[in-house]
Amino acid sequence: MPIEASERLVLLWSKGYFSDELIGFPEKIWRRGQEILYRVASVYDKVDIGLIRPSPRQLRKKFQAIDELAQSIETHGLLQPIVVRIIPDGFEIVAGHRRFEACKLLHWRKIPCYVSELTEKEAFEASLVENIQRGALNPLEEAEAYRKFVDDYGWGGVSDLAKRIGKSEEYVSHRILLLSLPEEVKERLIRNEISPSVTRELLSLDKETDQIYFAEMAASSHLSSRMVRQFVKIVREGSSTEEALSGPGEKDPFAMWDQRDLYLERRQATTLRILKQMIVSLRLTLMRIDALLDEIDDNRWILRDILMHERVELHRQIDTFVRMKCRVEGRIKR
Repeated sequence: MPIEASERLVLLWSKGYFSDELIGFPEKIWRRGQEILYRVASVYDKVDIGLIRPSPRQLRKKFQAIDELAQSIETHGLLQPIVVRIIPDGFEIVAGHRRFEACKLLHWRKIPCYVSELTEKEAFEASLVENIQRGALNPLEEAEAYRKFVDDYGWGGVSDLAKRIGKSEEYVSHRILLLSLPEEVKERLIRNEISPSVTRELLSLDKETDQIYFAEMAASSHLSSRMVRQFVKIVREGSSTEEALSGPGEKDPFAMWDQRDLYLERRQATTLRILKQMIVSLRLTLMRIDALLDEIDDNRWILRDILMHERVELHRQIDTFVRMKCRVEGRIKR
């Protein structure tokens, strides 16, 4: 990783914190630059855990696997200090809420910190960028953070926010619009039953009932965003939901599902062909090993043991692929 680029990032960041010039830096350099910034623009210290409070603007609503993280910290220590900023009555977390909760669970009295002088806006931006880079936010948490920046806190418009976090204006706008979806659709999105790209297509529908219906169909039938877009287009052209599902000029209301089933059948056929090729290749290798074993005399027992071990492994792999082939064949027959 080019250290020069990371150092340049720190220089830009320290001058304007989230300058427009930062857009376009690779993610690895972002991470390295952020780490250097915390060290250069902050003071490392072990802070009394009782003086630290979570940020009232923290982005994540729920912290998962705190117990597992606590066990890891107990075993290996806290590998990355949390980042805090100074406030009148102590310290406020900028980054590392989950690590902080895990250390509290371990009853630590002090916790390693990078202590920084940041405004509320700078702290929010730093937390937002770090969580986006880590992929720690679900789409709705991300959308809520964008909305708060623009509407609640009034720190800038969509274009300003997009530049600061390295995203397009369209991306930020569509994320914020996710908050207008019905609760049933949001729940499916949080549970990863549907993707953000599918919900983006649902935003084009005017009726909540249609949004809920197509979200359910997409989740239960594993529809792609392209298929959902086709349905949505038909509904927006004036057809009913039932007519959209039947497809233009189609008497069979499940024509689209037939296309999907055809795609799945072709994919299964390809998988079956690959599995058969793998089985044949492994059996050929097994035959070559058997031929080598016949040529090796008893004095070369080390080489014989190695080949016998590989022979057993090949048998195991062949059995695994044969079982997989039988399962695929069973699905095709159904």
